[in-house]
Amino acid sequence: MCLCAEVPSCNNKTQLHVLQDYRERKHPFGTVRILELALANIQTHVLREVPNSLFQRPAAFPKHENNEQGIGILYPGPGSRSLHDLSAAEQPSALVVIDGTWHQAHRIYRDSPWLHALPRFRLQPSEPSAYAIRKEPREECLSSLESVALALALLEPELQGLDALKVCFKRMNERQLSCITKAKSQASPRKKRKRYRVCQGVPPQISRHPQNLVLVYAELTKLCYANPDISSRLLQWSAVRFSEPDDVFDVLIDSSQSYSDANFLRLIEWLPEDANKAVSFRELCARWNEFLRPKDVLVSWNRSTLQTARVLNMIRPLFSLKGLAANRCRSRPGSMQSWIEEQELACGADVKVTGRASRRLAQMHCILENLLSKSSPSLERPRE
Repeated sequence: MCLCAEVPSCNNKTQLHVLQDYRERKHPFGTVRILELALANIQTHVLREVPNSLFQRPAAFPKHENNEQGIGILYPGPGSRSLHDLSAAEQPSALVVIDGTWHQAHRIYRDSPWLHALPRFRLQPSEPSAYAIRKEPREECLSSLESVALALALLEPELQGLDALKVCFKRMNERQLSCITKAKSQASPRKKRKRYRVCQGVPPQISRHPQNLVLVYAELTKLCYANPDISSRLLQWSAVRFSEPDDVFDVLIDSSQSYSDANFLRLIEWLPEDANKAVSFRELCARWNEFLRPKDVLVSWNRSTLQTARVLNMIRPLFSLKGLAANRCRSRPGSMQSWIEEQELACGADVKVTGRASRRLAQMHCILENLLSKSSPSLERPRE
């Protein structure tokens, strides 16, 4: 769908700097492309994610240590001033706009210390967003195009072409919606075939020998798609015996890069001094082999932990507790906490390991205890 012929020309004086998440650059419904065609004074800086690191200031982004150019950032929240209430002398001559989802925008601002010194401004839209093909989280949220158009209308009331820019945006939405409606009307009706799945109970290896069950939990760093190797991302390997909650295994891996990230440490509920307990990967393998017994069966909530166990050459029977819970409720169970709340369970086990792994292992113990109390032999529903 081409909109070039309908994009107006706006000779704006306010310099616009768009900080764009790299995943938004090629989004088919992105609105920054329309702004780049319409506005005369705009520059887009694409930011790429670096795992466990902060966003670096782009080389083309203007220096603002003394902020002589009057740069401000359009970012709502506590401490931000409304653009509607500024006098002519207080208005910024350059404006920074973050383009991405609200989650991506929050991460870009949080992990970009070079933005924190800029004065923050917000908008007060009088009507909800017209972005019909993408859902906004709240009524006051606007798309990047709508935000820039409203900001320029306040900073440059005499600027021509803003109304035409909104019309172009509206037509893009209408055309996309008409394409969706047309595709649905032309689709051949198909009767959904009912599928019968195997009704599985708790496997005998778990229900008949609970004394052999070992609950495991892996704490991993952020996923880097350039280096998806799980063994290099392992930070913590914790385990507890289901029948002996006092018998625990807890080892932290030496990874100074992750220990230097204060936000990540708060997320996994580690203390700064926990880094002193870290050992090498070889030491982890040695201690784990001493902890295991010949008939142990490993149980974890999700598959990433089980995948970690396979990468570490832990040749043991592996079971996903999330899959067992899905068989029980015949639907996706969500997170451990949501499953516990839905089943109205109470976690009684006290697992003494480092960080949030203690809570996660206690939740797994509670869920497995509930599944074993209602276990039944595996049954197979006859196909019809």
